[in-house]
Amino acid sequence: MNFVFTALAQNQVEFFIGVGQKLKAAGHGVFLISFHERSFPLVQKSGLTGFNVFQAVRELRPKAFSEICTEYGVSNPMDLVIHEMFGFEVSDIQGLENKFSSYVGALESIFDKISQAVKSSPSGSETVVIQETGGFTSLLSTFLVSKKRGFSHYFVEPSFFRGTVFFTKNSVFAPKVSGLSPNPVSEAVNLYLDQTLKSRAIVIPAKDSWQYAGVFGKLLKIRNAVRLFQKLADKYLFDLREEFSYIGAYFMRHARMIVNRIAFAASYTGIPKEPFIYYPLHVPMDVALTVRSPDYLDQYATLDFLLRHLPSGYVLAIKEHPALVGAIDRARMKDLLKRYKRLRFLNPSNNNFDVLGRAELVVTVNSKAGAEAVLMGKPVIVLGDAFYRDSPCVTFAPSLKELSALLQKRVWKVSPENDRRKYFQAVWENSRPGELYLNNDSNFGSFADSILDAVGVTHAKK
Repeated sequence: MNFVFTALAQNQVEFFIGVGQKLKAAGHGVFLISFHERSFPLVQKSGLTGFNVFQAVRELRPKAFSEICTEYGVSNPMDLVIHEMFGFEVSDIQGLENKFSSYVGALESIFDKISQAVKSSPSGSETVVIQETGGFTSLLSTFLVSKKRGFSHYFVEPSFFRGTVFFTKNSVFAPKVSGLSPNPVSEAVNLYLDQTLKSRAIVIPAKDSWQYAGVFGKLLKIRNAVRLFQKLADKYLFDLREEFSYIGAYFMRHARMIVNRIAFAASYTGIPKEPFIYYPLHVPMDVALTVRSPDYLDQYATLDFLLRHLPSGYVLAIKEHPALVGAIDRARMKDLLKRYKRLRFLNPSNNNFDVLGRAELVVTVNSKAGAEAVLMGKPVIVLGDAFYRDSPCVTFAPSLKELSALLQKRVWKVSPENDRRKYFQAVWENSRPGELYLNNDSNFGSFADSILDAVGVTHAKK
């Protein structure tokens, strides 16, 4: 087979080189499309076939964005740029549309070259595209072009279990694990679930661990200062392009996070003693909202609805996502706290399992906290596109009107523990070993094997 990877940063380039070399050694063709010019020389030295997407962008005149949307059957063009609008705080929609068009033109040219290379390759004619799940224009344009070419496409993201990932074929939406496993719950799954409940530790993918240092921890990390200097030099001195080039927006967001963390220190509370419903705040610019559940992108509007439909005698508790404490709209949060006396803004230092353990009900769009609540035997109402949305262990509310009715019930569904365990057994069976961007030889091998398993290659040449 032939595998195409995209990489948006140097650690991603290094990771897919490692994985790609394992696949190449097993007799497969490997191509790496780089959206990070500084690290493209690493691809050239690796022995893999690489493409610098920005070189192709410079050489081609892109089609009009409207023409691309028509040609690719895009019904809502804003879906293609909304993630970067919010993620990078970009107001220049025309600029984002032009960027998307330039990527499509470059990728069409690159895929032409890949198709030509595949024709004369001994590795076979089937081509598979592998990307990390995300909503950036680089990823979505690659997804559209690969689908139009008839290539199988897989988005990869961390699973519920540490050290494992989901592979989702030909879709930007969440993988779905809907039923209970017909198999007995394995010893490994029972041990993992028991240890998670005992340690009360949230699942943090290795690739995101640095995000959980807190706003002050990130500020003091020398690594981040070096990266900032490198990005500035690449952009303004060396004309080296990359996907994550919105340096000003990134800096200002983290500056606001520090200010917000200080400003809300007096507003934080402990875990409520009165009955409460818990809504864990999502990463505000995450693909889980921008692409998968855009109806709930405005979390402040969702909170306002919840507060207006709380059952009598309950308060609403919210807590910031631990990876981005302070990444909130200060004015809108202050307004909610002022208007609603039944809102509790929990101190981010509160352990999420402690909060879940005392909540009467968890309402979430698609947070992994919802799955953790299921594990703890808590009732969960899911609003958006989550891997556990169709699980028999949760209640899915397809509209806010239905959510209102569910909130007033006061007695919410909790599945028996055996069903919950068998559901997580099903999640385990739909997960595969490997960590994104954990750059060591053992993980490269595990990830390569998982790719082959996901695409149906069971007996690869080693």
